[in-house]
Parts: sequence; structure tokens; C-alpha cells
Amino acid sequence: MVDYEVTVSTDNRLQATTLNNIYLKLVGTDGESQRKWLMGLKGATAFIRGASWTNSAWYFYYKDDGLRLWEIIHRFVERVLGHYYKSDTDVQKDSELQKWIWDIFEHGFLSQASTGIPQGFSTMTELNKFVTMVIFTGSCQHAAVNSGQYDYGGWMLNTPSTLQLPPPTRKGTTSEETMLQTFPDVNTTVQGMSTMWLLSKQSSDFVPFGEYPEEHFTEEIPCELIKDFQAELKKLSSDIKARNSTLKLPYLYLDPTALENSVAI
Repeated sequence: MVDYEVTVSTDNRLQATTLNNIYLKLVGTDGESQRKWLMGLKGATAFIRGASWTNSAWYFYYKDDGLRLWEIIHRFVERVLGHYYKSDTDVQKDSELQKWIWDIFEHGFLSQASTGIPQGFSTMTELNKFVTMVIFTGSCQHAAVNSGQYDYGGWMLNTPSTLQLPPPTRKGTTSEETMLQTFPDVNTTVQGMSTMWLLSKQSSDFVPFGEYPEEHFTEEIPCELIKDFQAELKKLSSDIKARNSTLKLPYLYLDPTALENSVAI
């Protein structure tokens, strides 16, 4: 049981709860232009994804850690699925598997082929990639874009949750006075900060990535593969900690020990 709930809606903010109601309270119903402008900002994304400039070279820790995690997950998925599916024909003949992906395509993505979501699986390669994507997105990618929100946005000037005046359209036209008039007031800032803190906070029922309290697999080979998966994650965590010990600003968000097994808000 999760101790709190935040519902995020991308289509109708008026029907969403908690987070979007806070947003509506902050900006009012006419805040759409400010919302679009804030969503277009790139600074927070760059910070959360861990780009830094050292000794005349870019070090992109989000990319480095993310690719290693993808490779580890993909190997795990290939080995586990390969234990059950021996050929592309096995994948094609699994009616429950085909109904599962069709249900995702039809109801999750409204049968829109432009989304790139497959309507069925023809090969093991397709299946391995899709399952890897689901696991990566619900754990690693979520941590990368979620866990650092308060670290960055807790300083209001980095990501003001609202604007009391429209943003400037020309350089050199702002002053300290106009900036103070534009930034949110204290109450609005505190509410925005508390929302980001809640979103960034580790859940009380945190389950580390790669740990499975429910024993869905009991056969010897899958259980051994889980142990191998956990060992690879442990090695990656050790490498990340060693790297971070040399950084003035460590990139923590894709350390496997900090990853949740799944989205838990």
C-alpha cells in the first residue's frame, strides 16, 4: 500500500486529482500559456539527466548510466524469455502474449500506429526489446526524470511553478523589479516546493530495483538468472559510487540501489 497518491493527467487537468489540483490552485484556469512555457524549459532536463563539463569534455552521466542499465536489463530479459520461447514461432503462437500487446495498443494507445507501439510480436527480438523498454521506463527512466526534481526545483528560481506576469519576449528588457513582480509569491512557492518534495521522496514501501518479494519464479534457471541480474546491478552500483566520489556534483539518480522496482506514486 502506497502512503500517498498523485494522479497526473495529460489531457484534462480539471478532472485530475492532487498534483493537478495543486497546479490549478497555483495558476488558476488561465495558466495554460505559463504551463507550456515552463514545459519548454531545458535547464532542468539537463541537470536531472546529469550533463557536466570537465577538462574540456562533456560527461553525460544520464547517458552513461542509462545505457549500462539498458544493456543489463536487456541481457536479463533475453535470457529469461529465451528460457520459455525457443523460436520466433513460439512467440507468434502464444495467443495470450499477442492479446496482451494488442490490448496495450488498442486501449493504452488508442490504436494509433504513429505511436510506434507494436500491434503484435513476430520475433523474439521484438519481444525482448519491448519488455526491456517497459522495465527500463517504469524504473530507470522514471528515476532519472523524477528523483532529482526537488534537488533542482527546490530552489524556486530554477523552475518557478508559476509566473505572475508573462515571460519577456526580448532580451535586455527585464530588471530586478520586474523579475520580483513576475516570480510567484511565497505561498505559491512553498506549495510548489512541497509538491516537488513529495514527488522526489522515496516511498515508505520502497522495493529496490531487481528485488522481487513475490516469488513469481520458482524454477532453477530463472532464479539463477535473477541472481546474475542482481550481481550485475551491484557491480554497476559500485562503479557509479566510485565515479561519484570524484565528482563535485555526483550524479545519483541511476545508481541501482536508488532505483525503485516500479513507479510508486
